[in-house]
Amino acid sequence: MTTPFDIVTRAMKDIGALAAGEVPTADEAQDGFDMLNDMCAQWSNENMMVFYKTEIIFPVVQNQTQYTIGPGGQVGCTFTGSISGTTLTIPSNGVTSGAITIGQTLTGIGIAAGTTIVNFNSGGGGNVNEAGTYTLSQNATTPNPIFTGSISGTTLTVSAISVGYLGVGCVVSGTGVTIGTTITAVISASGGVGTYTVSASQTVGSVAMTGTVTPFPISGYYERPLTIESAFVRVTTTSNGAPIYGGGLDYPVAIFALEQYESIGLKQLNGPWPKGLYYQASENLGTIYVWPNPAQGEMHIFAYTQFRTFTAQTNDIALPPGYINALRWCLAERLLPMYGKMNQVQMAMINSLAAQAKATIKRTNMRPPQVARYPDTLLMGKSKDAGFIMDGGFA
Repeated sequence: MTTPFDIVTRAMKDIGALAAGEVPTADEAQDGFDMLNDMCAQWSNENMMVFYKTEIIFPVVQNQTQYTIGPGGQVGCTFTGSISGTTLTIPSNGVTSGAITIGQTLTGIGIAAGTTIVNFNSGGGGNVNEAGTYTLSQNATTPNPIFTGSISGTTLTVSAISVGYLGVGCVVSGTGVTIGTTITAVISASGGVGTYTVSASQTVGSVAMTGTVTPFPISGYYERPLTIESAFVRVTTTSNGAPIYGGGLDYPVAIFALEQYESIGLKQLNGPWPKGLYYQASENLGTIYVWPNPAQGEMHIFAYTQFRTFTAQTNDIALPPGYINALRWCLAERLLPMYGKMNQVQMAMINSLAAQAKATIKRTNMRPPQVARYPDTLLMGKSKDAGFIMDGGFA
């Protein structure tokens, strides 16, 4: 794997600021690291440098037309999972709200700041096929719980916990504890101090205990989108009055420009689900306004992701082929004046390599749009049933 420190070192060697076998000083490495992150932030505004669109999924709330998105915003995801190294495992029905997607930033026990989901493995994301494994941007192994507890009958009382999380399925061990004792229910706790039900009746005084890793609560948030490109809303279908899991009809959602949103006279107009949205970006959080005022629906928004910046010089970097080389040469191009390397031949060579690396990525990302064509009968007003399916009965 490559790290930001590796990229900075190679870029400095490319411009002649370092000789073979040398490494940058701490100050040089920090200056290069900061410049690398500045460059990544700039690439976020160049759509053809971004290698995927993020699908942002969230349920709309009845009578709520405004949602914030970004760190600490209302649009996000909560689920249970466990982590070993860079592998996140999510059990069946592990998602409690929102949906899993690539690029999501995670927070939870033992998860370092800036940790993101970088790849789907056996897990498919979303909130229906979420069970499985995912690759994270850096190690975040879940620690085994270490705590102080006592057991009376089938009740485990935890008085202190130093690390980890306690949950259903955790196998408890300690002096005097029956081998194989497992937590079967949570009584009055939230992963730490409190009471739990265990599988075997016994009496154990207050002793140091350990447990095995169980899925623990994790929160994920979406980075504030630069723009929203497209969207649709999924409306739940029912069978005999009960929702069909994963079932629903999808209706397109228009993306309003500011002038279009301003022209809507009754922004609190009630409707069955959103027909359009307006996105207002700000410094830290973005705000999504939906119209009309929804009664139900699950919103699916597609936005160009922000190019990830790095939280530490030792972060492992997982990017598609070609990006590491582009980062290296483009950073070298920016470091030239900092180190006074003004040789015209050298500058021309590095500028050419940087331009070629970016151009290659842009050509790779530049794919012709795929246009789906529906049978004409679905779009004609006389086809009442099919027409309703397409537009939900909106005039």
